[in-house]
Amino acid sequence: MRREEIAQLASVGVTWYTWLEQARDIQVSVQVLDALARTLLLDRSERSHLFQLAGAVDPIPAAVCPVVTPALQSMLDQLGPIPACLQNSRYDILAYNRTYGMLLCDMDAVPPEDRNCMILSYTHEEWRSSIVHLEKTHRLMAARFRAAMAGHLADPTWKMLLKRLRAEVLRVL
Repeated sequence: MRREEIAQLASVGVTWYTWLEQARDIQVSVQVLDALARTLLLDRSERSHLFQLAGAVDPIPAAVCPVVTPALQSMLDQLGPIPACLQNSRYDILAYNRTYGMLLCDMDAVPPEDRNCMILSYTHEEWRSSIVHLEKTHRLMAARFRAAMAGHLADPTWKMLLKRLRAEVLRVL
């Protein structure tokens, strides 16, 4: 692709994109880096490298979470018929056992970036239909999310998730 095409697809100015290519001292937001990574169809390692070069934190959860050690995954697997998962305070599903993976939907079919209980409760029809009191669950998750986010107001990962949640809620309403 030409410079102009990349800039247009990433919704940035051509001059600004040229400066970025030239490694000039400019401020690059996480949103622009994300747009460039999607525009350039970067794989996971290329995307990670782009964010490292910019000195930024990639807001999309990695496919493999470094917190989930083989011992933790083994423990989840040994729980066997009991559904179990590891979640963070953003409701990202970091790891799960086979039973949990089939409980509300086929988790293996869900892309890693969509493995978030709140996102799934608005976007995945099979997941939504598995929750008995969906409206009450949404209110409870929103309250806990707001409380947890209070300590992460400047974190781009939280901001991107909040932006996506707002878009999904508006789409559903």
